[in-house]
Amino acid sequence: MPEENQNNFQNSSSDSHSEGSVPDEQKPVNPELENVSVNRPRDEADAKSSSEKLPQTPVPIPIPLKKSDPNAPKKIGKEPVKKNKNLRFLLGCSGFLLLLFVLFISLMVLVMSRGGGDNAVIAAFGLAPGAIRGFLLTVINLSFGFLSLLLFALMVIGFFRMAGAKKGDSAARMAGIKMAFFSLIPFVIVLFIWFFLFNFINRLEVTAERVVAKIVVVSPTNLSDLQAPVEMTFNAVNIKKALRQSRLSVASALWDLDGNGEFETPMPADGEVTRLYERRGTYEIGLQVQVVGEAKARVYTLPFVIQNAVFAAEPSTGTAPLAVQFDASGLLPGGLKLQSMDWDFDGDGVYDLTGPDNKWPRFTFEKIGTYNVHLRLIDSSNNVENYYREIPITESDVPLLDAKIDAVPGLKGVVPFSVRFDAGKSTSLKGTVTGYEWDFGDGSGLQTGKSVTHVYNTSGLFNVTLVITEDSGKTDKEIVAVEVQSISSPPKAQIKTVPAIGSSDELSGVLPLKVVFDASKSTDKDNDIIDFEWDFNGDDAVDQQGAKVEHVFDAAGTFLVTLTVRDSTAQVSQSMLMVKVIEPGVLAVINADPEEGSVPLLVTFDGSKSSASNGKVVSYEWDFGDGSPKSITGATLTHKYSTVGVYSVVLKVLTNMSENAEVTKQIFVREIPLSACFESSRHDGAAPLSVTFDPKCSTGSIAKFSWDFGDGVKSSSHKPAHTFEQPGTYTITLEVSDSKNNVSVYTDVIVAAGDVLQ
Repeated sequence: MPEENQNNFQNSSSDSHSEGSVPDEQKPVNPELENVSVNRPRDEADAKSSSEKLPQTPVPIPIPLKKSDPNAPKKIGKEPVKKNKNLRFLLGCSGFLLLLFVLFISLMVLVMSRGGGDNAVIAAFGLAPGAIRGFLLTVINLSFGFLSLLLFALMVIGFFRMAGAKKGDSAARMAGIKMAFFSLIPFVIVLFIWFFLFNFINRLEVTAERVVAKIVVVSPTNLSDLQAPVEMTFNAVNIKKALRQSRLSVASALWDLDGNGEFETPMPADGEVTRLYERRGTYEIGLQVQVVGEAKARVYTLPFVIQNAVFAAEPSTGTAPLAVQFDASGLLPGGLKLQSMDWDFDGDGVYDLTGPDNKWPRFTFEKIGTYNVHLRLIDSSNNVENYYREIPITESDVPLLDAKIDAVPGLKGVVPFSVRFDAGKSTSLKGTVTGYEWDFGDGSGLQTGKSVTHVYNTSGLFNVTLVITEDSGKTDKEIVAVEVQSISSPPKAQIKTVPAIGSSDELSGVLPLKVVFDASKSTDKDNDIIDFEWDFNGDDAVDQQGAKVEHVFDAAGTFLVTLTVRDSTAQVSQSMLMVKVIEPGVLAVINADPEEGSVPLLVTFDGSKSSASNGKVVSYEWDFGDGSPKSITGATLTHKYSTVGVYSVVLKVLTNMSENAEVTKQIFVREIPLSACFESSRHDGAAPLSVTFDPKCSTGSIAKFSWDFGDGVKSSSHKPAHTFEQPGTYTITLEVSDSKNNVSVYTDVIVAAGDVLQ
């Protein structure tokens, strides 16, 4: 430091001490620096003088220096001013970020409340309108959740600082209280804002999400040109969505699909229903929705018009030959009286079916092609309506021209072998078979005809060739082999049993004795055994047939079992076996009447033939094999079987000597046989004669009725009525069939009296 300055510093110091006070203009600018010592040079004399004069450390007086003075003394201690600036900067940034977040939330709410599905702001975020709400709720939950957690943590820290302050340290306690208080207030505010925004946005609807409550036609998509019969599918999904958006719940919903004002079809879970409309006309379907909490049900309607109609065909296309079921009931308004319904199925201009009762005809298209089926309706006023529908018949895997050979009695026999060959099953799907030519393969020459007979007088293997010719000139052939044998050798019958036959060529066992008889070891050099017949009691009657059979001997005694085998040339061979059945100590015997029959079957069981060699039978326990409880009664009883099946009935007998035995018998319960039958309301009368036919006397599981009234009119009704317009004798035929295609036919005669028109 320069000497002049040092002297000045010393003089100033000396003067200040002598005066005992500090001039006002020399007090520190910052009051916080009043107690801070300033480094300044002083000589040893001054230091010594000061220490002698003052008992305590003197308060140094800083000399004001300009900021640009490089010799300004450095400050000792912290710099709180700079720290406050950093804190204000952080608070400013936080407030700015919070402001941006609030603006973002406000913008998104504005977009949701006023934007639609085509809003450019929504599209800029790459979100579907329906997804904005979920996205915004997620952002709010994450942001306010984090902020709430942070404020809660600060509040807890403040409470801990307040509680942990030392006794008497009011400043630390007050700092904790302030921290907890100033965290609690924003914590409550944040929770309130969070709750408000969540509920507000959750209730906000996006324009694109709003759904109009109406019935939707799923199919067909084009309603401008509907044609009956048409199957239509409706859906109530938009009604359900609209009610959900309005925070409403559906208690029940019923459809009115025929437009008669009666709501009778419950709405399924998916809201979709389907109905077949068979007639043209104007319809107004409806859906009645009962909303929870509302006294009056809401009704939604949908009108539509079916302008055109055509008769139905099932199937409407297929491969030849194709049987098609037609249905013209949809063309007939209620109450319309028809004079005639005339059908031309093959489009040749000739009506194949005429008459008033032809609503549901059936026709088989044998040939390939597209057929323009024509229906002519004539009402009672002679008004005529014509309907047309094309039925395409396409090719199938079946050959267009196919030769088939049937041989009776077969393709194998002995000399002389007479065979009748028939080509009746040969088919032509496009044309007509006009020629049949046969080559029998034995050099006898060619024969022609649909059915021919030929005799083979020599043995050997012969190839029979059939060539058929179509009217177009195309041909097809089939070849079959005929085996003609010389006089064959006889078979040799042989019996094997389980249990095995004893060494004395006799089989013995205790009553009841069950034996498996096996004739498969029987031989024939020609290997042509065709029949096995068994007689188990020596009465020369056939009891069972087959190479392997089972038989139970239910009576004691000795029985002669005879096996008869027969080959294809009617040569036979027999083998016999003696079976000895020994009576046991206790014998259980069941007799059943009947043992088989149609459901419901009432069977009488008799166990009185049961016996005991030592003592007597005192108890009969019956198990009928149908799941019904066991019965411990007398020797005879009756049981009813109500379902079809094979039932194993077990009888267990007990003697007074505590000995027991049991026996099993099978009962066969069959379905009611299929049998066609009908009753006519009358059998004769003057023409026109109206008759009602009732098939109530028919039996069995009938799946289909086919009526032929003998005047060219057919029907598939269950109980038809028919009018015989012209005099004559008519044979009525009813054909019934079940689900397994079993068929039964019944006929009756109706006589319509009157003069026959010439």
